[in-house]
Amino acid sequence: MVTQASLSSLPYDVFSVIARDMVTSGSQKSLLQLALASRMMCGLVIPEFLFARNSFQDVGPATFTSFCQRINARGSMAGNAVRHFEYTSCHPLSHSQSAELDDAMKKFRNVQSLKFWSMDLPRISKEVLSSYHCLRSIHLTSCMPASLATLPDFWELHVLSIQYGGGYTITPDSALGKVLIRSQKSLKELTLGHMRWQLGSPQAVSTEMDFMWPNVHTLNFSSLKFDHLDFARTFPSTRVFTSPHVRSGSDGQILPREFLARLESSEGSGDVIRAALDAGAKLRRIVQCGGSFKAPGTPLDFEKLPSSLRSLHVVQTDAHLDRFTHLSSVSPHLQFLCVTFNVNYDHEAIPMLEKLLAPLSHLPLKHLSLNVNHDARPTGPVLRPRLLQSSNAFLESASTLIPTLEALTVGWPSWNFCWKRVVDRDADGVVSCRFDQTSWADGCTFKKLHDLQY
Repeated sequence: MVTQASLSSLPYDVFSVIARDMVTSGSQKSLLQLALASRMMCGLVIPEFLFARNSFQDVGPATFTSFCQRINARGSMAGNAVRHFEYTSCHPLSHSQSAELDDAMKKFRNVQSLKFWSMDLPRISKEVLSSYHCLRSIHLTSCMPASLATLPDFWELHVLSIQYGGGYTITPDSALGKVLIRSQKSLKELTLGHMRWQLGSPQAVSTEMDFMWPNVHTLNFSSLKFDHLDFARTFPSTRVFTSPHVRSGSDGQILPREFLARLESSEGSGDVIRAALDAGAKLRRIVQCGGSFKAPGTPLDFEKLPSSLRSLHVVQTDAHLDRFTHLSSVSPHLQFLCVTFNVNYDHEAIPMLEKLLAPLSHLPLKHLSLNVNHDARPTGPVLRPRLLQSSNAFLESASTLIPTLEALTVGWPSWNFCWKRVVDRDADGVVSCRFDQTSWADGCTFKKLHDLQY
């Protein structure tokens, strides 16, 4: 006889593994429902697991205020449970909310990662940041000089992402330079934007210091300027590289073949991707960036794509889709495909959708994402029903012609559609599949998940 154990009767170590997996997968609602099941489960889940991962992207003031009040309540241990905190909401914080968050962050003693759209509101003091001895990851977007000045130089970070809100020069004596130097051996992912690199350059001479980050696997220099930077020597372990707009400052330096040949994922302009392929890189992921209807850029030559390719983001600059007929023979293992149509009016992409399915039916695609460029002119109310009808018809055809498909997203400038495959099993064990429409947030999650499975 097989006995069934309830979650509350499991050993704490086993329950912890289950709860942490729910935290990692972002199942906050499931954790909350679990906490409400009984008083015992409430004590197990709150605050250790329910408050471990906190993401405020598009939430109302009441939800955010409730979180801060729970952290700041007298005798509360919820702040100690916070491991990951993200505030990237487009809603500006009021003065009182900023003060509440400032008080709450003083209690994040065990926080491991922080992510802010702007670190000016709230302005986090150096004293508070210096108390984060467990911090390993920090993401800051649109931050200003005063924000960077508060960064402690003793952090040994694994992930550092700084998108600056103005001109900034990274030197050995700058606040950010000190963090980078301290994290030389620990750093694995690095993103720098809207800055100038002067570490190891003639303007920042240092005969005793070796400017090398030997363990950086993922490098995003999307808008970095530099006068002298030997990518191959400075970042010898980089396999994932994002470089839409990298330009050297004065010496006309180009990315070295030795560096490009090691890449597994290349994200940037067509020129950078072609340079990586010409260098012999066995790319598993390609993301073509940039381009618009007025300046579409040079299209990628599909016949030169590697057989190792698993994920492809490409820009389609015209209505001729002949190159897609070669895709299954050139890259037969492709599982993720994202196509952005550069058109003048969004409805001009409808016939392209209809023609695209036939050449894609021979690929083992798990995720297909089709989008219209953001600067396309939107159709009026008269043509919107046609867009909806076209999207639904495309879904029906795609689910039949591409049996491996698990998710589909279709994005127009003014609205988006996302579907996910759902598998049903009836009482007799007969399995059937259907596609259910999901929210845009869930669709983006599925898209990222499938994209990064290369």
